[in-house]
Amino acid sequence: MNVTATNEPCMILETVELLYAFVNELPAGELTAPGPYTIPSSELQHMLASATEGISRQDPAMQFFFLKEPLQDGSGLFTCLARAVVYNTMDFSCKTLGASFDSLRRNWQELRQRGEHISAIGEFGMDYMEQEDRSFVPLSVDLERLEVTPEYRQKLLEVFSGFETYTAILEKMLEPVATRLEALLRPWALRAEPLARSWEARYREGNAVEILQKRACCNAGSSVQALFINLRYLQPTAAPGVLDDEARTVFFHTGVAQETERKEPLDFEDWEYHALRLLGSPARMRMLQAMAEKPMSSREMAQQLDLHLGAVGRDVKSLFDARLLLLESVQGRNRYKTNFASIETIMQHLKSLQKKGSNES
Repeated sequence: MNVTATNEPCMILETVELLYAFVNELPAGELTAPGPYTIPSSELQHMLASATEGISRQDPAMQFFFLKEPLQDGSGLFTCLARAVVYNTMDFSCKTLGASFDSLRRNWQELRQRGEHISAIGEFGMDYMEQEDRSFVPLSVDLERLEVTPEYRQKLLEVFSGFETYTAILEKMLEPVATRLEALLRPWALRAEPLARSWEARYREGNAVEILQKRACCNAGSSVQALFINLRYLQPTAAPGVLDDEARTVFFHTGVAQETERKEPLDFEDWEYHALRLLGSPARMRMLQAMAEKPMSSREMAQQLDLHLGAVGRDVKSLFDARLLLLESVQGRNRYKTNFASIETIMQHLKSLQKKGSNES
């Protein structure tokens, strides 16, 4: 597997995160985390002020694209229209903001032409599934599957129905901020060069397929030929990613607070609490049992288990986010399989809890 890591900031994503924080008046501390390569909150406060100088957070366009919207899936997470647009695809080969937006527009058109449909939404973008018979499905029907407020659903319909027009507006809004932010990030990117090299070494020297499966719940196998890591400076604990079947490449926007060598936790992590909540659903348990036998798409599960396709799509997104599923590519299509390693981790922590109880009694 060819592995490439770069410390060059992906300006379309970094700028959206900065403006999301600006419009929603998030404290600078929420954009950083402890670590040798992260940006101190005092510096981030300066970046926020400098990059947004002369811009009003009350501007209607700023409010439209960046005002935080609560997801209605019980996760407690928020997103915004700009995130839904720019995390739609990840093309780290783009070196300019204009090239990134051209790629977004091209990829959105290709997704629609291939008959793929929006199936779920998360904090950093949306999931898609193929329409096997390629029959026409209105975008409004796609969006009805999403666990969002009616007001946000209407905004999504407006933006994705007029994708060219709205991305041109967003691009124009980002340009002056991105220019200032890029200069402000440059010294921190130079400082993080060793981290990029460490990520390359980690995957090249270890079993890349095994590491991807453990860290990212991505069962690459022989179907993936390349891994591309772009370091992320704002919200550096996050690491959103995309498996591109066409390019046979995995892309990660990996936060600089992420450690290359991940230590095994001794106690429950946040994802485990989320997973335990999801496991209380009989329908989700049936889905996990079906995917234990073979990789499946949302559509295949809905047909086999006689479940509503929209509900299955949302549950697949939730199960994957809770590390209960592995993503893999089967004949150029994304499929999901039960992640037994995560289930084993939860079981071991439950056994430790049981052992503590036995020792005290």
